[in-house]
Amino acid sequence: MFIRQGTLPIRDVIDVAFDGPGAVLAVDRLLTTTGGSVSIEEGAGRAELLDHVQERLTRETDPATSAALTNLLMHNSSDFRARWRDQVCANLAAWMSVAAELRLLDGDNASSIERMMTYEQNRGDHDEPLVGLLLRAGSQCSDDRVLQLCATALGDGAGDRGLGVGADSLISRMYVWSSPALFYSHRARSPRLPAIQPAVEPRARRRNQSPAAAAWRQRLATLQASHDLAADWTLLDAWLTALDSQHELLGDCWLVRESAFIVPAAMLPQREVAAISAGATPTTVLAWIRQARDNSADAAWWQAQLSSAADDLSRRTCLLGLLIYGRAIVFSVCAAEIDRMLAALKPGSVISMIEAVRRQQSSLSIRQLDLHSHLRNKRYAPAALTALVLHDLCFETSRAELAKVVALHLEDLISLAPALGHRVLEIACSDQSGTIPIKTFRGTRSAFGANMLSGRIKVKKMSRTEAQTILTEPEQWPTDIVRIAAEMASAGLSDLPPLAQVAEADGWFIR
Repeated sequence: MFIRQGTLPIRDVIDVAFDGPGAVLAVDRLLTTTGGSVSIEEGAGRAELLDHVQERLTRETDPATSAALTNLLMHNSSDFRARWRDQVCANLAAWMSVAAELRLLDGDNASSIERMMTYEQNRGDHDEPLVGLLLRAGSQCSDDRVLQLCATALGDGAGDRGLGVGADSLISRMYVWSSPALFYSHRARSPRLPAIQPAVEPRARRRNQSPAAAAWRQRLATLQASHDLAADWTLLDAWLTALDSQHELLGDCWLVRESAFIVPAAMLPQREVAAISAGATPTTVLAWIRQARDNSADAAWWQAQLSSAADDLSRRTCLLGLLIYGRAIVFSVCAAEIDRMLAALKPGSVISMIEAVRRQQSSLSIRQLDLHSHLRNKRYAPAALTALVLHDLCFETSRAELAKVVALHLEDLISLAPALGHRVLEIACSDQSGTIPIKTFRGTRSAFGANMLSGRIKVKKMSRTEAQTILTEPEQWPTDIVRIAAEMASAGLSDLPPLAQVAEADGWFIR
């Protein structure tokens, strides 16, 4: 219909169709009669659409809308990679995510490094960490500042976000060889090491590498050697060598603390000084874990530990020890302190805590909690986040009670950690007491991709007013909810002629 029309009329139509919520509705496949992606032919508005999208990206800050605009640009340009390299985006996270897919994050030049540093230092709690982007991009970046940022993020638990490895690199080896999974493998009957082995560096890279990069490679080589399958893993020395090497690479961090909890209980030191404050050594952490295990039912001891944990790392370590070893009476007595400490954690730390406990359960079969009587008799009333963290640690009867708490606070929990959104819904839906209000899903688009909700949950019937609100701000809602809203809004309109037919009949465009 638009072929051979002038540029200005076509641009006007493009602006009307794709401005505001139009870009998101297009990505949700609601602007085509076939329900497919929007793809405009050359000479029929494609150039005008690309201009519209690229201009809008320079000022659009909303993540969902930026992603939708990027999708339109990708599906309508044959030179997308070249366009994206020079694209200016108001939302740096949007640019970085796509650049990772296009493998545009491999430069060691000053401008590239500065962009990476700016991103990591200013990213939001729910944005992908820089190390994840560089891994996806298969980046060979060897700048010392970037490597330090990657090590810090990995040490803080960034690997629990499901990072993907795009190619063998210094960063990918750092990610694979620092993982707690290696420590679990040493407790297995048939241990295995990662497929990524020390590789022979190209001569040019060895010659041109900076002293800082050489130092990182040396520390990584030491860590790789410490996981020798021929070592005697029935002795504490082998475990300490691996922990010390991990500590040398990453510093004192969450990953080292989690790995320490994997050491067999019989090997934990008894006479060493115990400490979990920031800067503690693996040996002092192991000594504290021994004390935590020995005091599993001592509520007074745990209260003292929770009260004295003065920094983020010691709080997280104390909470993990409590989740692994603590008995029901401890959770009841220390309820307020546990709720307070969990609420103070960053979303990424909450995810790492849950994943660490899940790994312990699946690999070491840790004890399950029986909180049923405490919960039913109101002797223990955990906050919503505490209920979420405890859910998988408990027996079925206790889980049913915790699911009720999670269901009452769905909106807050999903907003706190979108990456856990699907798990939160699963727990809430196990409580069969009712359906989920539509308002729960506002602001959760990043948590639920297309078809993740359809047919899996019970949602209260959507009103026409709610449907109109959702279609006005689709960037705030999951695709499945937007599609339900579109069906609701279009009900009874099937007898109206298509817009293209009206335009043709009324001569909207000059031939």
